Amino acid sequence: DGIRPAIGRLTNAYFDYIDGYIYILNDWIYNPERPVKPNCYNLFTAFTGNRKERWQLRVYGSGIVEIMLNGKMIPPNVTMANGAIGFGTSPRQPDQPHTIFELAFKASPGRFAVQFHDPGPRFGCEVLETEIVTFTGTLNEDGGSDVTTISESEFEDLMAETDEDDGTKLDPPTTTTTPPITNADG
Repeated sequence: DGIRPAIGRLTNAYFDYIDGYIYILNDWIYNPERPVKPNCYNLFTAFTGNRKERWQLRVYGSGIVEIMLNGKMIPPNVTMANGAIGFGTSPRQPDQPHTIFELAFKASPGRFAVQFHDPGPRFGCEVLETEIVTFTGTLNEDGGSDVTTISESEFEDLMAETDEDDGTKLDPPTTTTTPPITNADG
């Protein structure tokens, strides 16, 4: 309600911040071909909390969410994220079914950025397509968010900057491809 999309080349992205959780809807208009298979995933590479929290979150076609926070895998029994995937139409794309990813995860307020890597029609699960823009802004402590877009290279520069508070350097994302497919359904 009242949340305007941030427009990329491959997606219409919606962001909100409520009660310590960032909510993301990735309206992935680039995949009108087929629903996402259970073993495929949308990779969200992000930072939150003024770059103190570095995330890699995978939302699988099965609905499972895998979380890596600051380089450490979070055990599946720790509830700090939920995700879902659908295939259908949306308000900005009412005439063409496509993939829609949802993700909510516990995050600190402050500056944030999210880059999307998704299964696309050219490669299915074998290679993830990267949205050419990254979404960045502020998660407001009292709720809501401000969002704009930046280029992939600007995102990489942000990830490589040294944090003035503690001197740590953030590494850029290292993975944009899925593991090898092990079954014939791929």
